Amino acid sequence: MLRWLEFCWRRASACWLFVMGNFECTEAQREWLLLRRNYCLAQISSPPLPEKLDISEVAKAADATLRRMGIASPSGEIFRKGTPVC
Repeated sequence: MLRWLEFCWRRASACWLFVMGNFECTEAQREWLLLRRNYCLAQISSPPLPEKLDISEVAKAADATLRRMGIASPSGEIFRKGTPVC
């Protein structure tokens, strides 16, 4: 239901923008249309903030992959520019 309401508010906002762009309006009318559009956008709940990104599992998986490939290098010199690779 929440997604449907957000869709409706977004659609209403787009309609106000269409009216603003495609019809002759006085400055006062354009201001009113802008207020209505901003009201519609304000009704949309913002997405929840993501939790703190924990990349330790990704780093562990990458390290394991490098070890399996035989190119693991604790200091990372294999990935530095100008270092000869054997």
